[in-house]
Amino acid sequence: MIIRSMPSRTPFISQVRLMDTQGRVFNLPQTTSLSQGRYTVLVNAGAGQPATALAPFRIICVLNGSEAGALNFETFFVRDGSLVVYRNGLIPVKRVHAPAPGFEVADLWLTRGRATLDIIVQDISGVTRNALFRFAVE
Repeated sequence: MIIRSMPSRTPFISQVRLMDTQGRVFNLPQTTSLSQGRYTVLVNAGAGQPATALAPFRIICVLNGSEAGALNFETFFVRDGSLVVYRNGLIPVKRVHAPAPGFEVADLWLTRGRATLDIIVQDISGVTRNALFRFAVE
């Protein structure tokens, strides 16, 4: 009997960015401060090798220790003829896709002070990868 192992589909995070309401994009590893306001969290992530990656099972966004948003890929379904997904409420799937392999994970309101943003990517077997960012909000 030949037993073959499944290829590894370890989650990865290749890029985390914030986009403000004017469409300006800030790459978090190079950002030390931001203006207060509303931002959309853009995460390039997947499971497996980046060149042949699958979408992860779940992406969670934690701001200052509280879950600020999550994108749950198991919640895709059709409602009234449109494909929707649960991301802190039902939204059209086309609103969560950023340039591949990217996803809009959450909308945040940043207020003055120090902020900690933790992005957690999980595959279907529960293996996680996270990226932690600290920055000032002015």
